[in-house]
Amino acid sequence: MSGSSSFYSGCPEGSALGRMGLLRPTRAAVLLVGILSIPSAGYTQVADSLDTSPILIDTTRAPKSNSGLSESRDPLEAGDPRGALWRSALLPGWGQAYNGQVYKTPIIVIALGGMIALAINNNSKFHTFNEAYLYGVFIDEDPHPYPEFEDSYLEYQGVSTSTLRAERDRYQRYRNLSIIGAAAVYGLNLLDAYVNAHLIGFDVGEDLSARVSLGPILAGASLKVRF
Repeated sequence: MSGSSSFYSGCPEGSALGRMGLLRPTRAAVLLVGILSIPSAGYTQVADSLDTSPILIDTTRAPKSNSGLSESRDPLEAGDPRGALWRSALLPGWGQAYNGQVYKTPIIVIALGGMIALAINNNSKFHTFNEAYLYGVFIDEDPHPYPEFEDSYLEYQGVSTSTLRAERDRYQRYRNLSIIGAAAVYGLNLLDAYVNAHLIGFDVGEDLSARVSLGPILAGASLKVRF
């Protein structure tokens, strides 16, 4: 300590160290403690001002129940999902009529009937071109392996076998797409009947509303949802 005291006492007041205000270790420690205590006090004041109340969700209003439906519904009662599902599976469009959406029934019937008709027509064309192609490929064989296909071949007499094969493949593709389309319409018919039967019991009135409010972040966050 004596060496340190002699060092500070040896510095002239007008020197560069004196002008910079060289501090002794005791004064530096006091100043450091004071600086560190400032943010702590500030943080304490901010923490005291925070609202630590929990997030509130207001669910006091119960959803309306449809007066036309009972809590335990019979499978044959209007609006029952199982009843709508098996009706649509048995006869497409019947489930929609069962749900009170009669206008959907002709749409489903026409769409499904159209896809089935296309599949039947394309399948018939596929078999005709396939028979003509097979007869043309083995036309020089004696005896001919497919004599029963002669009528189909005569229908397209003069058409090359490569063209017959291309037409056969084209109608085979159309037939497969028509079958996929019919299956898709049938599946959508089941899904539509089942989902809409569920939606009948939901409250979708004009007074249905939701309100979400957030409080100030620094003053404490709060969330309220009201229906």
